[in-house]
Amino acid sequence: MPLPIPLLDDRRALPWRPAREFAAQMLLYVEDPLQCWRVGVECLRELLDADRVDGGFAEPGQALYAPLAESLRPGRAVPSVVGFAMDARDPSLAAVWAADGAVVFDDVASDARFGPQMRAQLGAIGTRTKLAVSLHDGGRSLGLLCADWIEPRTPSRSEAFAHLPLLARAVLSPVLTAARSLTDPPAAPDPVALAGL
Repeated sequence: MPLPIPLLDDRRALPWRPAREFAAQMLLYVEDPLQCWRVGVECLRELLDADRVDGGFAEPGQALYAPLAESLRPGRAVPSVVGFAMDARDPSLAAVWAADGAVVFDDVASDARFGPQMRAQLGAIGTRTKLAVSLHDGGRSLGLLCADWIEPRTPSRSEAFAHLPLLARAVLSPVLTAARSLTDPPAAPDPVALAGL
């Protein structure tokens, strides 16, 4: 798979300067998917001014989702969610997978899209406002990114929120797809095809 380096050369593809800087940071670690995630969540936490941003590879239909990497706001006691297994069949995650862009949950405690277990889990770690976006490699699901705030927020008013679809589509998805393809072992030869040789 070709690396998405043209991202940095084409201002029409990435017209927002922070998006180009974000892409440059992630491309430094394109051969290490975990480090790509770490850089991605750190950059996104700073851009969104969130208390926590986490993400990981995922796809609809999984029973559980566990974030692979996270970035926590320095100087604040924000609980970690890495390794924290969540019910991936919760209606809130179904809403995220079905959406074209980011989904904002302004008040986790009262939002009817959360099932009781997910609401309780998020309440236990202090999440008041949540934003989530699904990542896609073409038509294939790739992963999830979530941003959390401990205090009520309106993330949709920020400049970064307006550019989040661009970051997801043009930076995060292609770089993480390239990172995963560079580290996945090659597919085993098809025995039926080999028999015909």
